[in-house]
Amino acid sequence: MNNEDERREAMIRNRIETNVSRSGVPAWTRKVRRLDTFQETADNAKALAAVRAFLAGEVEPPLVLIIGIPGTGKSHLAIAAAWDYLDDGLTVAYVQVEDMLVELQSSLDDGKEYKRTWARLKAADLLILDDMGAHNPTTWRTSQLDALVDYRYREALPLIMTCNKLDFSDRILDRVKDGRSAVITGESWRGKGKAK
Repeated sequence: MNNEDERREAMIRNRIETNVSRSGVPAWTRKVRRLDTFQETADNAKALAAVRAFLAGEVEPPLVLIIGIPGTGKSHLAIAAAWDYLDDGLTVAYVQVEDMLVELQSSLDDGKEYKRTWARLKAADLLILDDMGAHNPTTWRTSQLDALVDYRYREALPLIMTCNKLDFSDRILDRVKDGRSAVITGESWRGKGKAK
């Protein structure tokens, strides 16, 4: 490898690490939350297939909703998809919905910060909204979530959402119909040795 190739490789590695640090994906998941570390069962096979199809570009619009009780592997699958994007040098915005809404609300007084947050969520190559429906709903919060999901849907920008139950607006439910949804059944894996 010559100096130019080494420089190019270093630039790619730096871009990937920058994207990782800005993504919100927990760094500790880099090795342990991958598709190859996800234990497939009859309870989660459809969700795993949906994420694989999403990553292969077979879901149009590129929107996946994974539904299941806590601890069944929804976030593992979403984070595994995030690492695929990050490894390819793409950008990811991984957010817990409640945290995202608190951040947006707290930045309302500073219009520039509010716009920066929105721009990051809109522009990411992949947006992951984890724990949809687990937030404290208000009219304002619902409208923010509706607007974000609608924007990603209209622009056909990749979006993965996870939730415990379908407890969000009719507008979001309508958009989800065009993507792919999968339910994970079974019990929580937490506290049972190898976690999802």
